[in-house]
Amino acid sequence: MFWKVCTLCLVLFLLTGCQQASIIADRGGVWIDAPLNGAQAPLGTTVTVVAYASMPGGVNQMTLFIDNGQVGMMSLEAVSADLFRGQGVWTPPSEGKYLISVQSAAPDGQSKSSSPVLLIVTQNVSVVSSTEAVEPVLELTADSTSLNAGECTFLHWQVHNLQPQSIDLNGKPVPLEGDEQVCPCFTTTYDLIVLAGDKYARSLTIQVSGVCNAPTTPSPPLPSIKFWVDNTQIPAGSCTTLHWAVSDAAEVWFEGQKVAAIGDYPSCLCVSRSYTLGVIGLDGSKNEQSITVNVTGSCVVATTPPPVVITTSAPPQNTYTPTPTSTPVTPQPPVDTTPPPTPTPLKPGSASSDNPPDFYCPLTLRWQPVSDPSGVTYRVVLEKETSSGGWSQVGSWNNLVEPQKDVSGQFQCDIGWKYRWRVSAVDGAGNQSNWSSWLYYESPLT
Repeated sequence: MFWKVCTLCLVLFLLTGCQQASIIADRGGVWIDAPLNGAQAPLGTTVTVVAYASMPGGVNQMTLFIDNGQVGMMSLEAVSADLFRGQGVWTPPSEGKYLISVQSAAPDGQSKSSSPVLLIVTQNVSVVSSTEAVEPVLELTADSTSLNAGECTFLHWQVHNLQPQSIDLNGKPVPLEGDEQVCPCFTTTYDLIVLAGDKYARSLTIQVSGVCNAPTTPSPPLPSIKFWVDNTQIPAGSCTTLHWAVSDAAEVWFEGQKVAAIGDYPSCLCVSRSYTLGVIGLDGSKNEQSITVNVTGSCVVATTPPPVVITTSAPPQNTYTPTPTSTPVTPQPPVDTTPPPTPTPLKPGSASSDNPPDFYCPLTLRWQPVSDPSGVTYRVVLEKETSSGGWSQVGSWNNLVEPQKDVSGQFQCDIGWKYRWRVSAVDGAGNQSNWSSWLYYESPLT
């Protein structure tokens, strides 16, 4: 079964329509406020469709469409100077899935259409009494509500049973649920504000003892740098190898070239020389380390990496032959055929396809990062369960650098459907790891 039983909130929207205006930032379009996308209605119910529109020059007409077929005109009223509300009714003729859309027209003849919403009509929807209405749920907590000045704690929030137009935490947009570290210098109240027709709010005060000059947000870790050479002194014409291993860095540079965090460099010298490794930290700081290879004796030319010398055979006696020359042959590095480790998917979802957990958009897929000396990128595949019980790919992403992917797109957040995703890693030589196991989750109707 690819959708869940409709909850009371959705049925109430269908039977009575949403009586509160949805105010959004974009004032140049038309959108449907009720019914909600993916809602269910019992066969025989008259559905109330409520839409809002804003167009340059105003709106003088709104038309209701079902499956791209015109049903009729909607009643129209002005909410404000640039926002208009339309309402219409329609009775589904039979069970099935219907796409509802609304078109608005301006006095100059310009028109715009809303994104369609899915309505599922079935015999098996139970209408629950309005006395059992599900209340919106806003949660705002902190690991600690009493701190010394400069100490830090984590805020946690969740919003359920609402279809919000915006969610702000102290004026900053945030998703439906999340965590954030805060380090207040004085007693501070944090406000979670949700606009969903009405305004909903939760507040939390963190008491702070003492004072500090500025919030002590934890600094990113300093880079760990190891830079060494096999031999710091060599005879002229011989070779040695430099090595480096760097962690917690944004970039690593060797002799002016960007390189991997772990690497080697063979060097054959005729004269002494210094080499420089540059590191840019996660906080943008710069660090340089140098190594000098001292050379004893002298030579004319040294080749890096070490040459393989091919010399001609001895010449015949009493004939003139130029001084034998040597031809350096640069050895080729071995071909990398070893794939990187397989990443472990973290969230959202579980390994069980029978009873996957619920997750709401906006949604970010996260996995455990892996490493390879040549560097790694990631590939992610997202699939949605079809009505026949199969799976259809709705997203595929390659060359991801970070161990996460935001999948809050139009087709990745359809409500009432089951999803699954997996990830693999690709190293700098093009070797791909095995795919991870699938994680399953569901985008619920509420």
